[in-house]
Amino acid sequence: MNDNGTGIAADHLPRIFCHGFTTSSEGHGFGLHSAANAAREMSGNLSATSGGLGEAQRLFSTFRLTV
Repeated sequence: MNDNGTGIAADHLPRIFCHGFTTSSEGHGFGLHSAANAAREMSGNLSATSGGLGEAQRLFSTFRLTV
């Protein structure tokens, strides 16, 4: 998924999936943490990249396919 929001600061990127991490005064820091946990429960992974503030960020979800 690509986003054209305000970007993710480089020092925030390693923590965005941590429980309780938020930069919003109205946030709780549960959304990305919960999504990452759900991905892990399904043998997957959620990761992110960002060019920094003012740049696009990308979220990647990967899952193992078993047939």
